Order: sequence, then C-alpha cells, then structure tokens
Amino acid sequence: MADIRVAYYDDIKDATVTIKQGGDIKGKFTVNQSSDVEIDLDRGIPVPVVEPVFGNNSWEDIEKAADYIRTFNLNEDQIKKELGAGWFVGAFKGDYITTSAGSIMHYYKIIDYNRDSYQGVRRGITLELGFEYTSLMNTVLGTQAADLKPMTMKPENEYSWRNTDMRNTIMTDIINNRISPELKNVIKPVNKSSNKIIGQGSGYIIPFIPDITDDMLFLFSSDEIMGSNAYKWYQNNPNPINRQRVFTGLGAFPPIGSEQKWWLRDVYEGNTSYPRFLCIGTDGNLNSSTVHNTPIGVSFGFCI
Repeated sequence: MADIRVAYYDDIKDATVTIKQGGDIKGKFTVNQSSDVEIDLDRGIPVPVVEPVFGNNSWEDIEKAADYIRTFNLNEDQIKKELGAGWFVGAFKGDYITTSAGSIMHYYKIIDYNRDSYQGVRRGITLELGFEYTSLMNTVLGTQAADLKPMTMKPENEYSWRNTDMRNTIMTDIINNRISPELKNVIKPVNKSSNKIIGQGSGYIIPFIPDITDDMLFLFSSDEIMGSNAYKWYQNNPNPINRQRVFTGLGAFPPIGSEQKWWLRDVYEGNTSYPRFLCIGTDGNLNSSTVHNTPIGVSFGFCI
C-alpha cells in the first residue's frame, strides 16, 4: 500500500485527492487543503490539476504542466490522457500583445513537446505566436506597418542571428514591453543553433558555421519549419498554406489583409552582393530578404 501524504491548511476548502495507477482511477477522497490533487502511483509525484482545454489554463498552470511533461518525457498521447484531450499539438491560447495599434489579442500555438533544451535540460512545451484559422492563415506580430521589422546586424563583419537587432533589440522589447507579465514570468531560456558568416564584400558563397545562442524568444530556422527536423505541428501540416502569415490590418479575427513574408534566423548561404536572411515567402515557401532595408513579419517561438 502506498503511503500518501497530503499537506493540510487551516483556512481552505474541501479538496479531492484522486489516486491513479496504470492510467486508471483507483480511488478518491476529500481533505481540507488548498486545491485538488491527483497522485499517480506509477510516477510518485502529483499529476498537475489543469483544465482539460489547454487555452483555458493560466500561464502559471501551463508552467506546472510543462514541468511535469518534461520530468517524465511524456509524448502527446500520454499528455492528452493525463492532462486532457485539449492538450494536443496545435492547441492554442489567446493573450494580449501590445502593438502600434494598441493591445491586440493574439494566439500562441503548441507546436511540440519535449523538443527543445537548455544546457541539456529539456523544455516541456514549445509554442509559437500564430493561430491556424480553418487551415488557411496565421496571425503575425504586425497590425501596422510599424510592426514589420528589418533584421539589421551589428557588427557589420559578422552576420549571424546572434548579432541581429532583431534578436538583441526587438525580441527584448517584445518580452519586456509587449507580451503579458504572466507569460513573461513562465518563459524559459533555450539553446538555438544558427549559421553565421565572417567577412564582408560582394559575392558571398558561405560555408555553414554553427553558432549556439541562449534565447528567451527566438525566430525559427528553416529546418524547424520545413526540414527533416521540423516541429511536430509542421510535420503534421506540411502544406505551404499552413506556413503563410497574414498581415492583420485591423487586428481582426479571423485575420484579414494580405500575406506577408516572415523572418527566419538562418543566414542565406548563397551567392549574393548583400547579406540576406532566410524567410518564409507570401506563398508559404522558403525565400530570402536583405537585412537592412526590408521590414517583414515577425513570428517568434518560446519554451515553457
């Protein structure tokens, strides 16, 4: 018989303790404590009690679930069984982002579980800014032309995600001033690999030089979106139309407006007179754009 210990509090309510084993409920009892508890005898620690629909949870509860997912390296089927059917890859949560048009509701979508890591420690959930609407378009951070951003790099002789204004200025602005404080508090750092080039001049033909950065918010790589190492949501939805992003002229939902390119963090490795970064074009396929004078869409990712 398992020895189950429950912390008691003087001031709270009746709460239900659920005992599970092998995925089945073995029993329940009521105690006076702060909140409901679920204990899985196979795991030895409480299962987080969350809403079965992902988007109905607070960011704090999502963080607790992410820690549980990471600890036991759960796959999607296990997650849906233990946390609820609404915790599928592609599930989304709405939250406000401050744009030049004011505070606008945007949507964060789960794109994979237990995929990214930081210094060898897994991150439970990876999300991206974007919302699939009837398998057609996704929103981007951009309700006015002012919200479309050039990549821009300093110093001029090293071209990499690490040295972009996009990473060091715009992403810092987004996490400190645009997203909600509740979301900011649960975002975890993650290691990201990118390529870089050294030198300047015309006619770049660039070898791949790996560069590992520590990021709170990140742009995606082409491999993460449409390569052999794509996030699960993109593996499940490979049609280019699912990579399109629409410029929401009035922050409308469903999105209205015209499709926009959106930045990736890869340096373009072809022959070009000016440094370029890869992007996803208006048709949802791979493209590239010059770094200094081309403001295009920003669709970022993060981990919890």
